[in-house]
Amino acid sequence: MDSRLAIDTGVLLLYFFIIIFIGLRMGRKEDSLEDFALGGRRIPWWAVLASLVAAETSAGTFFGTPGEGFTQRNYTYLQLAFGTIIGRVLVSYIFIKPYYDYKVYSIYEYLTARFGVASKNAASTVFMITRLLASGARLYVAAIALALAYEMISGTRPNQTQTLWIYVGATIVIVILTAIYTTFGGIKAVIWTDLIQASIMIGSALIALGLLYSAIPGGWHEIVQRHGAFQVSERGDLANWKVPGAKGVGAIGGAMDIAAGTKKVIVCMEHTTRDGQPKIVRELTYPLTCLACVDTIVTDIAVIDVTDRGLFLRDLASGWNSEEVQELTAAPIHF
Repeated sequence: MDSRLAIDTGVLLLYFFIIIFIGLRMGRKEDSLEDFALGGRRIPWWAVLASLVAAETSAGTFFGTPGEGFTQRNYTYLQLAFGTIIGRVLVSYIFIKPYYDYKVYSIYEYLTARFGVASKNAASTVFMITRLLASGARLYVAAIALALAYEMISGTRPNQTQTLWIYVGATIVIVILTAIYTTFGGIKAVIWTDLIQASIMIGSALIALGLLYSAIPGGWHEIVQRHGAFQVSERGDLANWKVPGAKGVGAIGGAMDIAAGTKKVIVCMEHTTRDGQPKIVRELTYPLTCLACVDTIVTDIAVIDVTDRGLFLRDLASGWNSEEVQELTAAPIHF
């Protein structure tokens, strides 16, 4: 086994051991249902907050959301996060006081006391069905990781039968381990193990951002001086705000301040729109973001410098010539 793979395997095994140990240790002093379900009402709020974040952010969400945002080039998925925040505010405002008034420990006890058994059964059924679907997908993602780990350790790709048994076995192991520490540890085990997982998730995200930042030539200064654009004029005027009512990203924001306050502005964009219209033009038809601020335009087919004497072609993408670039540009280019 490769030494780095051995270290990774050791870290994972140690992580599972710590999680199980903490989960079992948390359940030692549970003497009542209140201890099991509410942790004796002695759990710090920040630990509960971290548990909520970890509980609803699976590995699939953690790895898939950035890719989804990059693929769609919008914030569609982000609206779900705002929805959960609003939902928590409403739930806290509506339900926390009745929990104390009715002296109940769960939403199902509250529904029974307030609306009757039928309401409790309906809510429980809906929850079980939706959780079954969601948890099944999350367990499958975890099983994929273990299947890849098997392939890395054994050095061979498993066949279909082996892959099936790996998925089934991995899912069973994960469910059993989780059931053990949650059954014996109660809510305290769930919250403190979730705290560990949230810390790992947030910490790894910060480390990833740091590694990505360090890998960018020029660092932060280079990042802030690069912009996307809808149009750039031959004088270097920048337009990266969308026309009112048009679809796509590009609302009024901080780009104007950044462009105006940066010594060198580099615009990265496609050379034409989706319907083939030039984005480098003589005069802007989109709302002006910053006047005569662009120094260099980097498109998918060319690199063009903006000077006092006009546009100068610096470089071409492979397979393109200067005449073809000029045909797709609405402003004259000097070669």
